[in-house]
Amino acid sequence: METAIKEKIKKYIDERSWSLLRESVADWPPADITDLLLYLDKTERVILFRSLPRQLAARVFANLDTSQMDALLTDLTDEETRRLLADLPPDDRTALLEELPGQVTQRLLNLLNPEDLAEARLLLGFPEESVGRLMTPDYVAVRPEWKVSKALEHIRRRGKGIDNISIIYVTDESWRLLDALELQRFILA
Repeated sequence: METAIKEKIKKYIDERSWSLLRESVADWPPADITDLLLYLDKTERVILFRSLPRQLAARVFANLDTSQMDALLTDLTDEETRRLLADLPPDDRTALLEELPGQVTQRLLNLLNPEDLAEARLLLGFPEESVGRLMTPDYVAVRPEWKVSKALEHIRRRGKGIDNISIIYVTDESWRLLDALELQRFILA
């Protein structure tokens, strides 16, 4: 990212031009905003991060390495941290929680709502590097005996709110995985 652009953002922060700041970065890819955050000093970093829309902030946060996440979390209020954790996909939240020191992890767990806390504890209970810990619990599974029309109806109903439905899992009645189909292949069936 060009230094001139970074300096322009710093100028908006210095001048307290919040609407220009938000408009300037609203359409940027998360990786570019992450790069900008690393360029800014601590106060500017927090101001920029607070100005981001919630979903974009979560994607930017997921791009940071663990030490950068920890530093940013230290600078945010509990309410800001609570919102950020709630907006992270479960697998990203689990990766964050397992990398942080125990005291920090406990503090963050205490900020989660009961549903997210139960999900975090479930995922953290899987052995490290296991599929259960690494995979998101947000997926759609269908049954092998279903017609494609029934499966598509199920996918539409259950897929709302899931960020990425690129794979459709086929499971038996005991939830054992039988197959994993790319969505494109499934739709063209």
